[in-house]
Amino acid sequence: KHLYWYPAPKNYHQENGFPCFFYDTPNGYYYGFPSISDDKTGAIQGLKVARHSGGEEIASPTEDDHAEDTQDRKVVDSFLQQYLPGVQRPLSRWAGCYYTMTPDQNFIIDCLPDTPNVTIVAGLSGHGFKFTSVLGEIAAQLATCQQPTLPIEFLRLRWK
Repeated sequence: KHLYWYPAPKNYHQENGFPCFFYDTPNGYYYGFPSISDDKTGAIQGLKVARHSGGEEIASPTEDDHAEDTQDRKVVDSFLQQYLPGVQRPLSRWAGCYYTMTPDQNFIIDCLPDTPNVTIVAGLSGHGFKFTSVLGEIAAQLATCQQPTLPIEFLRLRWK
């Protein structure tokens, strides 16, 4: 996936209360983070925006050419124009981001069949960071062979 940073008016800055965001639009999902100041230099980092989608599938990060996806950027630019007016183009910078996507975009949480104290938490589909506290709680319950206090059957692997 590609992430983009854009110059933005002050109302899109963290110190002015602009939040992290997620948009569910007819053209897909978009997320981002407010413009922030670098702790060391004070430089403004810009509004960070990306499209939450499958991205381009790669077999290995070492096989990725790390080229900018100009088509993806055009789609993000169009989103900005419609939903976040005043954000400037061209962008300040872009970067790549790797994450796994399960087919249903749900997490995988389970134990190994013959080793019940080995817990698997994987396939977080780009949004697992938001759930770290609850994922840790569930993983600890599974690793100690306790019944999870939350329903996770739909997140378990279907072992063959």
